[in-house]
Amino acid sequence: MPPCCLCGGVHRLVFSRRFILVAFLLLQYTPSTHVAAAVWRRRVFWVHHSTYTNARGLFRIRPATSANQGAARQGGFLPMATASSSTSTASYFSSSAPSFPNPIPSRPVPSPSQDHRTIKRIYAYAHGFLSNENSFKGRHFQGVFAACDTHLHLLNLNGGDQNSNQNSGLGSISYTGGLAAIQALYEREGGREKGVKLTLLGSSLGGYVAARFAELHPEAVEKLVLFCPGFDLQSRWPRVFGEVGLREWEERGFRDFEGPGGCGSVRVPWSFIEDGRRHPAFPAYGVPTLIIHGLNDDVVPVETTTKGLFGQEGGDGWGGMVKTCTQVLMVNDDHALTKPKTLAVAASSILEFLDIRKEEDNKEGGREEDCVLSMTDHLEVEAKFALPTDRVGFEEKILAAGGELKGAVIFTDIYWDLPGEILSLANVWLRQRSGIWELKVPAVEGEHPNQQPIACYREILGQTDIETWLIAAFPAMLRPLAHLPLGELLDKAGAYHMASYTTERSKYVIPCVGGGEVGGEGTRECQMLSIDVDDASFGFGLVEIEELVASQDDVAAAEKRIKRCAREQLGLHGVEKVMRGKLEEYILRHDPAHHARLVERQVYCNWGG
Repeated sequence: MPPCCLCGGVHRLVFSRRFILVAFLLLQYTPSTHVAAAVWRRRVFWVHHSTYTNARGLFRIRPATSANQGAARQGGFLPMATASSSTSTASYFSSSAPSFPNPIPSRPVPSPSQDHRTIKRIYAYAHGFLSNENSFKGRHFQGVFAACDTHLHLLNLNGGDQNSNQNSGLGSISYTGGLAAIQALYEREGGREKGVKLTLLGSSLGGYVAARFAELHPEAVEKLVLFCPGFDLQSRWPRVFGEVGLREWEERGFRDFEGPGGCGSVRVPWSFIEDGRRHPAFPAYGVPTLIIHGLNDDVVPVETTTKGLFGQEGGDGWGGMVKTCTQVLMVNDDHALTKPKTLAVAASSILEFLDIRKEEDNKEGGREEDCVLSMTDHLEVEAKFALPTDRVGFEEKILAAGGELKGAVIFTDIYWDLPGEILSLANVWLRQRSGIWELKVPAVEGEHPNQQPIACYREILGQTDIETWLIAAFPAMLRPLAHLPLGELLDKAGAYHMASYTTERSKYVIPCVGGGEVGGEGTRECQMLSIDVDDASFGFGLVEIEELVASQDDVAAAEKRIKRCAREQLGLHGVEKVMRGKLEEYILRHDPAHHARLVERQVYCNWGG
């Protein structure tokens, strides 16, 4: 079977932003695999009769030192905290894979070259091998984007040589030709002069080309979405065709492939292989990236991505900076990614990742802008509990209570603070999650959420909204830098890093008990609560139950649902007790002096008292 890019339709679903960050989704499983899925951490996990082993210990995190507290690094700045989250199974990495220090970038990821508010965003889809701009998947995603009043360009990576015989055009694809096609779109839309930023979607070989373009032209690319990207294909060809078959291809100068849809043969010249050898196996891109990969992909196995990201030594390339800006969504599908549930989750995840909303979502808020503007902020209502000793039993209890396993999560968090610890002492938490900026502040000014059994924080998303909030909150330091995009603003302000840790997370959703609570105006529909089962790399386990709400009027009802879920459905104790979160626990262990100052400011509780 030729390694071609297969395509399929997309259905729009709405998931919490929290669910789409790097997830391994078990989309189709029987009740028996519910139990198997719950037995993830520190155990063997079976998927389609294949054994995947835990890679616990794969990450070694470099702790912060007192030398970088309160001072910026020369020539850049350090993240306040780096938290790299691995799957609860870690089932895609060899247990013998080398460990490496968690990368601490010297600058934010990404750091736009122009004002975030003047970007001209262009979205484009790059097809795979033996395909073209009329690919079914590309057309379908174009429809999904059109529903949001956003145009998705469909690129032709075949050099435009369709002639009268479409199949001959399919065979003219090349790495260099694909890069040229993207470059042509960039220049046609106005390039750097017009502030163009490309968001590239790419499937299979097109995914590789998109990532390679982002490596070569970082100033031109804002984000990537890669479907089973064709990383390290050159090492795959001998296994696909055999050494003899590859040698025959070279000697004859061409190889005939069966065209898609049974439409005849496609002749691909040996120059395709030669061209590919001029490019690296793993492009070292540095922009926020969502990778969607099928667990059962036999063309580009999922391990190609996961080991490339998490199984190599750190540095500025793969296993280094790339890891800090990449989210990986692993689904129960093959290279085609055409299962209906896969397509639905992919559509939802992509629109969330790219911060694209349907036009009616904007109109509800009284806004007339198109759907590429930043998402409105929301409130996160969350309770924390100690991780039960019998983790497997607890996760089985979640499933028995009607919960659904959404996935094992891999993502990288980088937290930032400013000189004098002015952000953390003000209970302001700024981070990049796989390159995406997020800000958490108390929902009510002057309140101390971390001193409450159920904390309520406001989550602000989108660089422009975050920058606006920070400048308003800290005008003396930041207003003179207001003309800069967020990354450069923080750089000039002297931001620095404070801590680093890794989290393994199992992600569940569960229907609330007694849904239909009255909260604010009218009666709300039954809500789904989110349950995160976390295990941090510094030996700290945690369970978080949360609900996202739109306004302060909804908080009281959400708190009641969370308490009932904890007590009645999950049997968790300590609902009325305050529990430390992962970041606080890390600060307490690694920098008790800073923690003491946070206690003094009433950001955290006085646990000694």
